[in-house]
Amino acid sequence: MNGAAGRSRRGAVLLHPAVLVPLAVMVLAAVSLAWYIRANGLRITKLPIYAKDNLQLRSIPGELPPTGDPRWVQLGPDRQMGAEEIAALGSANAISRVYQRADTIGTANPVAFELHAVYYTGMIDAVPHVPERCVVAGGGEMLSGPRITPVPLDLSPDAGVLAEERDGGEIRYSDRSGVTFQRIPLPRGVEHLAMSISSFDQLSSDQDIWAGYFFIANGGVVASASGVRGLAYRLDSDYAYYAKIQFSSVTVGSAEELASLAADALRDLFPEIMRCMPNWDEVEAGTWDFTDYSKQSG
Repeated sequence: MNGAAGRSRRGAVLLHPAVLVPLAVMVLAAVSLAWYIRANGLRITKLPIYAKDNLQLRSIPGELPPTGDPRWVQLGPDRQMGAEEIAALGSANAISRVYQRADTIGTANPVAFELHAVYYTGMIDAVPHVPERCVVAGGGEMLSGPRITPVPLDLSPDAGVLAEERDGGEIRYSDRSGVTFQRIPLPRGVEHLAMSISSFDQLSSDQDIWAGYFFIANGGVVASASGVRGLAYRLDSDYAYYAKIQFSSVTVGSAEELASLAADALRDLFPEIMRCMPNWDEVEAGTWDFTDYSKQSG
């Protein structure tokens, strides 16, 4: 009797309005959300997407521009990352390379920077690999920043950049690759490009390091890690990618100097970076090669 009575009491509790009403509301909300997602073609999960022929960031030329007299030249080999570092970084499609401005080689005042770029796709990440965390974790002390600083890109015809008016009056820019000699679309919003810049005291050196970064995500640009989700993980898109583009230098003395250095390098570097990204115009048109290279061996 006690067992039957107990089951009866539990059944009565489950049938009580105080339990039934919230349960019904939760079920209705779940069903409504699923219907809304299907009805509006929203995509909660994202698929991976890659550059043409899965071109890697390490294919960026060591001389910029890659034809004629270079203005920037690579110093030494690319920094190699071990398996543990790649695992921590979350992507093997990465590059860490030092460039020096050619006209300062052998001078008392060299101008140089390290390019660090990483490509991610298909996943939602909090984007933790930024200098404010990584440099400090490595023993550096942050002295200033992060501060959003405009990057004064030259988008004029004299710099080889073409401006095209799209539907709705949107202006889109393209630049010519020095490798393929083809025009490469630059990201949406590139005319407002900015970097998040900080300075650090390196305990092993008497030189402060300035580091700044921006992100390219689903064909657009954003200066902060917090803005990547809104740009790359829109619910109306099947695919998602983002790339962190980071400049670090000990040969500058301010955020503005680092932004100016980055702008000068990006004059030749930007189209080569964009060759390593999907062409988002073609993605939106459905004409991109959507091969999932992550499922291919080798």
